Amino acid sequence: MPFNPSTKTNTFNITMHPSDTHTPLRNTFSMTGYGSSQCNISSHSHEIAVHIELRSVNSRFLDLHIKLPDELRSLEAMFRKTLSQTLLRGKVECKLVVQHNGNESNLESSVLPCELTIKQLASFEEAVLMQMPNASRLSVMQILNWPGVLQNKTTRINLVEHLVDNTDHIETIMQCLNTACQQLQNSKCMEGNAIASVLHHKIEHIQTLVKSFFEALPEIQLAHAEKLNNRLNETILPKLQELAQSVPLDPTVFLANDPKLEQRLHEELAILCMQSDVTEELDRIQAHCQSMLKYLLDGEHQSIGKSLDFLCQELNREANTIGSKANGLMQTELALSLKKAIEQIREQVQNIE
Repeated sequence: MPFNPSTKTNTFNITMHPSDTHTPLRNTFSMTGYGSSQCNISSHSHEIAVHIELRSVNSRFLDLHIKLPDELRSLEAMFRKTLSQTLLRGKVECKLVVQHNGNESNLESSVLPCELTIKQLASFEEAVLMQMPNASRLSVMQILNWPGVLQNKTTRINLVEHLVDNTDHIETIMQCLNTACQQLQNSKCMEGNAIASVLHHKIEHIQTLVKSFFEALPEIQLAHAEKLNNRLNETILPKLQELAQSVPLDPTVFLANDPKLEQRLHEELAILCMQSDVTEELDRIQAHCQSMLKYLLDGEHQSIGKSLDFLCQELNREANTIGSKANGLMQTELALSLKKAIEQIREQVQNIE
């Protein structure tokens, strides 16, 4: 009698795309962004412009690089605390530049040579001449053009040092930092929402693939069972009959026409079909897709990048299992399509905070 695969009910509940259900998207933040802000501070009848620039790129953790003038190093702890409270992940470079906006004509400037650098050049020249007597000596122009020989010395009040002495000035600088942080967050949010839209379409594509395979799964299982039956009837059973005729065996122990033996073979074929069934893998892929959509829609989760990356790993694991169990062209094509879509999702997830 022909072998039929055991019937199994395949349930599939596809989650609609947010654009179809009119579900509002949560704000998703990328780890790539830029923000800047500038403020003017009056000190000692001079006006100082403070410019703060923030740049953020991808990183597994929050990695802060703060560049401040030496006179403002005491503010680094406050900068680090503010940035840590606002940002969750990413390699962030914070740079503060101070410029004097007053009348430069009131400042006395002079260019002076650096005696120490000149003495070092002379010492180097003598050392070279000892080894190479025919070498030409340095000219005056070459010495003056040497980096560090000429210094621009400006006589003025160090206005930057007085910034940290005034509480109002510090508050103004911190407000400038908060403004730059807000611009950075807006930039990250704009890019993150665009990435989230791409992720929704990719997840929807995976769900469509899984749904189409679920619909074709009974036909695939039946074709696989027929293939095994044909192989059993055309190859295995004739070989057993030939073996039973050529080898003297006890008929009670081994007989090719024994119904029990044929039943045992069909049981083994049933086990093979069960082992090649991918229903559980497809169910888990659907569950992972629903979890990813929940993260993208649920506003309670702030940092979702690591969670999405973990789900991508699980999706890839299920796709590999489906590929290893492939017993036909359609299942192989499904596994390849799934791996391609999952890889595209993973590349985008690497940018999510």
